[in-house]
Amino acid sequence: MMRLLARWCKDPVEQNKLEILSSRQGSDVYREIVVEARRSILDMLHAFPSCSPPVECLIENLPRLLPRAYSIASASGCKLLKLAFSVVDLPDIGELTARQGLVTGQFNRMYHEHITQLPNVDVYLRTQQHFRLPSDSSKPLILIGPGTGVAPFIGFLEDREKLLEAGVVLGECLLFFGNRVEASDYLFRDDLNRHLALGSLTQLHTCFSRDDHHINKTGAKYVTDLIRQQAHLVSHLIINQSAFIYVCGDAKNMAKDVNQAISHVLQTENGYTDEEVVTVVRELREEKRYKEDVWI
Repeated sequence: MMRLLARWCKDPVEQNKLEILSSRQGSDVYREIVVEARRSILDMLHAFPSCSPPVECLIENLPRLLPRAYSIASASGCKLLKLAFSVVDLPDIGELTARQGLVTGQFNRMYHEHITQLPNVDVYLRTQQHFRLPSDSSKPLILIGPGTGVAPFIGFLEDREKLLEAGVVLGECLLFFGNRVEASDYLFRDDLNRHLALGSLTQLHTCFSRDDHHINKTGAKYVTDLIRQQAHLVSHLIINQSAFIYVCGDAKNMAKDVNQAISHVLQTENGYTDEEVVTVVRELREEKRYKEDVWI
């Protein structure tokens, strides 16, 4: 795309800059000022005012939009499909145009512009074979879902609610949830409290990383802090009661940090060596008792 824009520049200086961005030698600069800064094509046209490609040329060369995957926050077999998504707000900084995430921004506008009658949206289902409740309902569950990663666990809890109504004995269920600010980012608060009251959820631990009042009250900023605070119980459920661990959310940092927190808890509570705890966590994964549904 940078090479295409360069061809339509009238200013030689701007043309040269775009050619550098499109070259192998300019890949680091491209990553810094385009990819990491999240510059759109519109931002680039503003930054290089002499660049005036024909509209049909832009349309022909724009990359195809990729499908977006969102976790379903509904019980299996439920007719009402609930989704959770975060609206990405990119501020107006310098020559960068203020905007929202492409699809989540569209969802947000659709919701507010058609509040009384929402439009139809075409979707497709992508089955997730491994990220499901265990067949043995008596096994304890440790659910870790910061942000919109909590969405599939709402479906889990609704399934457990049905099992309770049918008289099935359930194992303990711990949920670790985190987000930024409690007042605005406590997703599914009412649902979670309802499941606590019903018993489909036995313990709920929350943290809010940009909420000083909540941090001072709980001593926890991230879900990994909550896991460490419940070290004895988490370790007991995993080692002595064959608990299942489910992690949903960000793969880049959160999933790795949670893996480290689980490893730390198991090591400190059971006296494992570094090599032993690596083996224990690997065996949990091999036994399908440590499951992840994560994305970048």
